[in-house]
Amino acid sequence: MPLCPALTDPNSIPTGDMPGDKVHITDWHLAAAATLYPALREQLDPVLAAGRAVVAVYGGSGVGKSELGSLLGHALNADGIGAYILSGDNYPRRIPSVNDAERLRVFRHAGVRGLVDAGAYDASVRDALSSLQAAGTDADPAAAAEHPWLPTYLGAVQAFLRQCQGVRVGSVLQAVQLLLGAVHLGLPVLAVTGEI
Repeated sequence: MPLCPALTDPNSIPTGDMPGDKVHITDWHLAAAATLYPALREQLDPVLAAGRAVVAVYGGSGVGKSELGSLLGHALNADGIGAYILSGDNYPRRIPSVNDAERLRVFRHAGVRGLVDAGAYDASVRDALSSLQAAGTDADPAAAAEHPWLPTYLGAVQAFLRQCQGVRVGSVLQAVQLLLGAVHLGLPVLAVTGEI
């Protein structure tokens, strides 16, 4: 089973094609890539013997998709397997600011739903929560000293996020674009990174 090739300078490897994407590789990313790479190669080798492959790396904001995708792409290239890192964020269903607003709306809805389910939502909570949301501080646990219902709100948001882990949300159009891009590039492996 192939090992992940040694890397002397993690910050010198090519990263995805997303303009402004900030990739900061840490020891955790290096260890994760070293663990993932042999398993990836075990799955990829038979597929590559017959043609091309697309490897998708996806998850929420800030979980390390760009870093892991870059490391895996580098390892494949170092092993003589042509790979290109295509940032899925270049093919958004919505522009990023609208994606962020939609995520925030969904998360806040989960928090309000939690308050309603707990019987802790009334006009005074609605008004206070509206003020916190307008100030962008509704996720600040320190505000619980003044708003005793806030832990219920935050707990419902956290429960919603745990429920969403591992669920890929994206557009069919985005998936098709990425797969067509893989074929068009003519490379054996295309590592794709993108947010959910």
